[in-house]
Amino acid sequence: MAKDYKKGADYRLYFNTGSYATPTWAEIKACGDVSADPNPDDVTVPERGMDMGHLHGEKDTSFTFTLYEDVGDTNVETMIAAIYSGVMVHLAVSRGDIETALTKYLHMECLLRGGVTANRGDAASYDVTANRHANSDNGLVRATAT
Repeated sequence: MAKDYKKGADYRLYFNTGSYATPTWAEIKACGDVSADPNPDDVTVPERGMDMGHLHGEKDTSFTFTLYEDVGDTNVETMIAAIYSGVMVHLAVSRGDIETALTKYLHMECLLRGGVTANRGDAASYDVTANRHANSDNGLVRATAT
């Protein structure tokens, strides 16, 4: 099988400006490193006479990223406002352009948390952690663009 490695720079962060059922994804370019972690609990299964077995348990999913304070981007401003208000936002982390057919992506409705860093000589930014919002009826979804 031929190799086809993905680079970290291939991954993108998207903000949904539509509804959950009919998302309209807007790429957030004002962000740095992005990560997505399903972070499942480790359920151990101690079987007699065998090595310890493991299963995925409940997840505590998170997206983490650096969000640069681009006041010219209304979606970035909406995300910063959500950090302070606790309002739910719908985000996706995609391994390429989410508009390209067969592109894999993860998405969930999130609570954003983070604080501003405003060092002299640097762009102001927020180190954001996005977890599933408690008011969401949906968990982390792995999807494929059509």
